[in-house]
Order: sequence, then structure tokens, then C-alpha cells
Amino acid sequence: MRRIRWKNFLRIGVVLTIVLGSIFTFLAVRKGLEYKPGDTARDGNLFYEIKSRESILNENEYVISSSFKNQSLFAVLKVGQNYNSKVLSIPSRVRNVNCIIIPNEMFSGNESIEKVYFLGRTIIGERAFENCTNLKEVGFYEVTYTGVRSFNNCTKLANIVMNIDVGIGCVYLADGVFRKCSSLKNVDVRAMEYENADNKAFESPFAYCNLEKIVYKDESSTNVLANYKLVDDMLYYNGNLIYYSPDRTVLNYDKFAKINNIIGCNDNISEININSMHKEYVSIAGAIYTKDGRDLIAYPNAKETITFLETIENIEEGAFAGTFKCTNVVVPYGVNVKDNAFYKTNIQISFN
Repeated sequence: MRRIRWKNFLRIGVVLTIVLGSIFTFLAVRKGLEYKPGDTARDGNLFYEIKSRESILNENEYVISSSFKNQSLFAVLKVGQNYNSKVLSIPSRVRNVNCIIIPNEMFSGNESIEKVYFLGRTIIGERAFENCTNLKEVGFYEVTYTGVRSFNNCTKLANIVMNIDVGIGCVYLADGVFRKCSSLKNVDVRAMEYENADNKAFESPFAYCNLEKIVYKDESSTNVLANYKLVDDMLYYNGNLIYYSPDRTVLNYDKFAKINNIIGCNDNISEININSMHKEYVSIAGAIYTKDGRDLIAYPNAKETITFLETIENIEEGAFAGTFKCTNVVVPYGVNVKDNAFYKTNIQISFN
């Protein structure tokens, strides 16, 4: 009996040794397969360089927002303009790295790509897909940060697939991200956020687009997301106007509106009005002033001549943003011109 018992213990010991050995071997191999900073990675026909968070921040080329605050590794894509497949799928992860960076201008001018899908957490660089003239569809599946004019002038882009649950993930829009996407008619903004909307002057994420339908609420109910309002075909985000029809010549701000200067919806605004119930601002001679007439807030971009109230003391930031038809402005002596008051204009300023 004792011999049999010892034999059983021996068998159990052998089995345990094999199992534990297999586990340790698996863990060692798995650890060896994990990417670390400086590694070159491959996923299908896409190649990446693995970089640390510190390296990315030191390069100061990409916006690393609070959504990626716990991200220690990033996979930076290394293939671009010569990519010759019709469909580009950016994976959700490359082994242990679950955030992909697409560098600035990476696919700019690519004529092969017709569809691109971002399956995971992605940071898209500035102008990364600019002038991709055959791009027809873009799909988002996870938290994505776009860069300035990422899809600028993708003239065949007609479909934006939003496969993101509202309130869980979102696409963060940059200035002019879908600028001049002339085939884009319908857009669902429920899972989109626009962080620059509080700036005094910015380029509309849908600059020069002729949108026909904007989905900003759950169509199965009357509930409207708190951050979006659509009034008189003017789309507001947190009270800031971010899009209006390109055939407009007059802007009529609602009483809840924050006044910013949106660039790029069109260059034909000859008059700006505001609801008389607004608490801070008033419309005078087609421009927006503070109610005491001391601060000029916004001026129509299609005016060829500019005149000021006698009571004016300040020209606020972005007041003339995107004004192209006027080339010279004479500012009364003593008037304070704030920084970026003439943002993205060719206006020559003189004082008298």
C-alpha cells in the first residue's frame, strides 16, 4: 500500500512539474512577444514604430488628450502615400499596444483608398487623408481624435459610419476636419464632440460642406443631446455655432448663443443679427456688439467697407475672423485691438 501511495505522489509531482513548466514557458514567450519602445511592428501589410508616451510628448507633434492619459505605448503607422489597397482598416491593437497614431499627411493625396475604418483608439494627424480623391467612406468604432483638416477636400466622401455608442465613446472633431467634402450630405453628430468650439475664432469642422441632414438626437424619441441644438438650420454645440448652410447671407443667432466667429461655412454673410432677448449682446448695423456698444464682437465677412460705432473701445478676439472681401480697415485712435481680432484675414490695419 505504501509503495502504491508513493507512486501516486510521484505521478502527481511529475504532472505538476509539466503543467507549471508549460505555464512559465507560455508567460515567458508571451512577455517576449510584447512590444516595447523602439520596436518595429507589423500587422498584415501595415508597419508601425512603437513609441513611449514620453517620446510622443517630447516630439510635440500630436495632441495626447486626457482620454489617453493612461496610455503608455503608441503604435505610429509607417506606411502612407504608396498604400495601394482600396480598403484601409486601422486595427484596434497591435499585440499589447492599443492606440494607433496616423502621422500628419501620412495618406495625403492617396488615390487608391476608397474606404477607411478606425477599429480602435486612434489619433489622426493633420491633413492625414487630405486630397484622397477616391475616398468614399470613413468608419469610426472607438475613441478617435482627428487632426486639423484630416479629410480636407475628399470630394467623393459621402458616408461617415458612426459605430460608437453615444455616451460611451466619441470622435473628437478638429478644425476643418471634413472641409470641402462636397459629396457629404448626411452626418450623425450624436457621438461627435468639438473641443475648439469655445475659441473665439475657428474653422467649422464641416467647412464648405452642403449638408442636407444632420442627426443630432435620438430619432426614436424627442430627447435632444444637451450639447447640440439645431435652430433655423444652424447647428450649435454647447451654445457655439459650428455649422450653417453655405447659401446663407444672414446669420440670426438665438438667445442662448455664445458668439464666436466661425470660418468656412461660406464667405457671403452680409448681416449678423441676434435675438433681442440675448442677455449680453445686441445687433447694430448688421454687426454684434456688447449692449453698451463698447465692444465689437462679430462683423459680417462679406462686407467690403467697415464702419465702427462712436462708442467702441475694444475690437474683440476673432471679430473679423475669415473676412476676405475687405482689405483695409481704419481703426479709431484709442481703440484696443485684441489678439487675433483679424484672424485669418489679409486686412491691412491703420489708425486715425
